[in-house]
Amino acid sequence: MRDQLIALAKIAEMDSSARELDDELRSLPAKVEALKTDLATLETLLAREQEQLDEAKSLRAQRAEELRTKNEALARARSKSAHATNMKEVEAAEREVEAVRRSVRDREEELATLDATIEQKSAILKERAAQLEEARAICEEESKRAEARIAELEAQRRTVLAGRDELVARVDKAVMRRYERIRERFKVGATFIDSEICSACNRAFPTQLLGKIARCEEPVECPFCHKLALHVSLRE
Repeated sequence: MRDQLIALAKIAEMDSSARELDDELRSLPAKVEALKTDLATLETLLAREQEQLDEAKSLRAQRAEELRTKNEALARARSKSAHATNMKEVEAAEREVEAVRRSVRDREEELATLDATIEQKSAILKERAAQLEEARAICEEESKRAEARIAELEAQRRTVLAGRDELVARVDKAVMRRYERIRERFKVGATFIDSEICSACNRAFPTQLLGKIARCEEPVECPFCHKLALHVSLRE
């Protein structure tokens, strides 16, 4: 059994080293995905701002055409006033001129408001576009960096875990299932002991378990944190 526990100790050390690599391997895609989410948000904002700008320009073109038509109507009303032959016609023509003039002023004011809106939205759109380009550049750079780092980590992981399958074959299958079940639950399957204190949970082992751990005759589970307790002498 001692030989099996030595193999298990090596497996536990490998898994401990690989765990840090695995944590980083999981975090890198999440980081890149967060950048892509931010990029998509900026793209949505940019599309919305562009849509609003297009709507404002379309409305301005419509109002400009209406203003042109009203100016033509104003010119006709003034002509009619100039050609009036009696006071009744003059008064009617003047009322028409005044009504059209008010309508022209309203359209001119609306056009001025639309021009200000278009200028503001164009500035916002320009800012959004700059932010989007910057975000794209950052996302692309971080994606390339993450890909390179992932390849590096995977190579390190292969090196760290080289020979693990052979070691697993030397350990009783029931012990390995027990170890893997604990590791899946707590991320750590075993801990190394060199005193009466569990190095994983800092609780004191019952006296009867300390002898079993020191003799390395069978796998012993910490009654508190439930990790397998391996004596440090099993490390080679």
